[in-house]
Parts: sequence; C-alpha cells; structure tokens
Amino acid sequence: MKINIRLPAIILALTCISFITALNASTICRNALFLAFVFSAYGIYKDRANLSKNFSLYVLFATSIYSLSTIFHGQLFQSKINYIVDENYYYSSLRLLMGVVVFYYLSQKKKSFNYRELLFSGALILVGFTVVSFQGVYLHNQNPVNRLEIKTVATTVAYVYAIQAFAAIYVLSLFKGRFAAIAIILAILLSFYVLLLTETRSVILTYPVIVFIFFMQKKLINIKVISGMLAILTLIIIFNHQPFYNAFSRVTSTLNEVNDYNNNNGNTSLGSRFSLWKAGLNAFELHPLGQSADQRFIEVKNYIDTHEYQNPEALRAMSSHMHNDVIDTLSLRGLWGVVLLIFLLFSFAYVSLKKYHDFSCATLLILPHVIYGLTDTLFIDLRCVTVLILGFSIYLLIKRPH
Repeated sequence: MKINIRLPAIILALTCISFITALNASTICRNALFLAFVFSAYGIYKDRANLSKNFSLYVLFATSIYSLSTIFHGQLFQSKINYIVDENYYYSSLRLLMGVVVFYYLSQKKKSFNYRELLFSGALILVGFTVVSFQGVYLHNQNPVNRLEIKTVATTVAYVYAIQAFAAIYVLSLFKGRFAAIAIILAILLSFYVLLLTETRSVILTYPVIVFIFFMQKKLINIKVISGMLAILTLIIIFNHQPFYNAFSRVTSTLNEVNDYNNNNGNTSLGSRFSLWKAGLNAFELHPLGQSADQRFIEVKNYIDTHEYQNPEALRAMSSHMHNDVIDTLSLRGLWGVVLLIFLLFSFAYVSLKKYHDFSCATLLILPHVIYGLTDTLFIDLRCVTVLILGFSIYLLIKRPH
C-alpha cells in the first residue's frame, strides 16, 4: 500500500507536537517548532507564485511587527543587570516569528488537508494532553505538600496547561456519539483536577466559566453531561478531597489578601501584584516612550520603597516583570509597545471571528490568554507564546469534516 505523506501534513503534525509538549518536554517542543518553521519557509518559497493574499496576512503582519519591535527595543535599551528580561522577550519573540510563518503557510494549504491527516493531528493533541495530565498527577503525588510544578512555577503550569486542555476538549468536541461525550467529561474533570493542584486562582475561577461558554456556543450542554460531571467529581472528592481543600482555601483567601493590602500589609501574592501594577504604571508615566529594564528596576524599587511600604513580596518579584501583560509592556516599551500588543491580539480575534467565523478559537485560546494576562505577564514566557501562536493554527485548521 502506497503511503503519501505531504509536506503540509508533516508541518501540522509538528505544530501539534510542539504545542502539546510546550510544558513538559521543552527540547521536543523547540525542535518540532524549528522543523515546522524550516519546512514552512521552504513551502512558502516553493509556492511563492501561488500564494494568495488572504486574511492570514493580518496575523503575519501584526505578529511580525510586534515581535521585531520587541527585539529592537531590547537592542535599543540594553540592560546590563536585568538583561534576563531582554533575553526572555527576545526568545519569546523568536517563537512568535517562527510560529506565525508556520501559520501563514498552513493557512495557504487549509483546503488541502484530508480527514486522516486532521485526525492524526488531533490524536497527537489528545495523546499529549493525556501524558502531561498524568505526569502532573504523578509529580504531585511525589510531593503533595507543594503546588504542582512541571519544569516551571505553578502559575505558568496552570496557564499553559489550561490552553492545552482547552485544545483537547475542542478536538473531542469534533466527534459525535456517546463515547465522545464521555471522553469530554473525563477530559474536563481530569484537567480541572490538575489545575487545582497548581492552586492558581485566576485559572481555577475562570476555567469552568470558559468551558461553559464553549459548551453553550457548541450546544453541547445537557442534563446528562452535567449529571455525569457532578457524579464523577463527587467520587473524586470523596476519595481525595485534599487538593480541592487546598485550592479553594487559596481562592477564599483572596478577600483576606485584599483587606491585608488595604491595611498596608501587601506581603502576599495578590498584594505584591497591586504594588507592582502601581509601580509599573508610575514607570510608564516617567518614560511613556520606553526605557531599559535596568532603569525600570530602579524606578519600580523607588516607588515600592516610598509608596508601598517596601512590600517584600513585590521587591522579590519586580526584577522579572509586572505581573500584567499591558502594564509590563507600558513600563518597558511605552505607549507604542502596548499599541502593538493590542493590535496583535485584535488581529487574532478579527481573523478568528470575522474571517473564519470560529468562536472556538476566540473562546478557548484568545480569551484565556487575555484573562490570564491581567494577573501575570505571559508574552515574556516561551511556553505561553508557543501555545498561543501554534494554537491559532490548530483551531483554525482542525475542523469537523462535512
């Protein structure tokens, strides 16, 4: 039997592999993305005479100008002490550039994929999701006292894993039948359990809401699905209630942390964010057109020392970022930087909703990234930008066959 393996199918498979290994296998993720980029660049050059000027140019332009401007800023305002900030943005920008080239090529070949190629790519997502999920459960069982970490801090684990879990749920939703419904229920409960292990409040609170919105859009919600989820969730709580207790104790402590901050005790996770947000906005007011990470460090420290009662948790975290995508961009690259950031996200949403009429991508990829970026800085992290740019290709290419 003759097996015909086409270049676009290989690139899509590599995209899925890189996407789903972003958290637990960084070497595989990096190499798969690099290969996908090289093959895509070759494909674009080979088919250059037949490339169509379609919607994908919006994303290509917006991503390229954002990434190149970020790299240019790092060269223009070089830091000698806090150079790690420049390095992190540099490498995350390279990931975006490689990923958008992959997206541009795959978008040109969108109509050429057959059912088996899409099915194989979807299977890669599901297998990878299953592996990272059980890896998370295993790692937590080895160290049940601490929050779950998979080669990075718990908050980043939650952000990246949630995006991967949404993709797995999306792929399962493309199938019909009782088995598919059961698989979706199990995927939701397994992923939510893993997210509870990270004890990341922004994700724990919004994850069920985002899944519910997606279900409403796809008309997947019914009494059987709800009953099945509640039954399995009850059994899990009965046999292992500690992760639920730890996670929801952290959620309920939010109000206490807000009150502590208002009483001049900001030495908490949430309190440090309040201090960093204020200090970051102050840095932007002083340098509205951008500055170096070294200069920002000085200004943020002075503000926290002077106006935030020398908040210890904020002082500890301030060397990396401001725990908010918009504020971190404002404090470093100024007004033009945040304009390009918003333009980038807008281009994703515009292409997804207006050109593809795809609410799944907007709901399960773009919306979470915006929400999580309100309490943390995602664009500085390799893993976060990898699942964002590659996820865009996955949602807009893997569809239910007609």
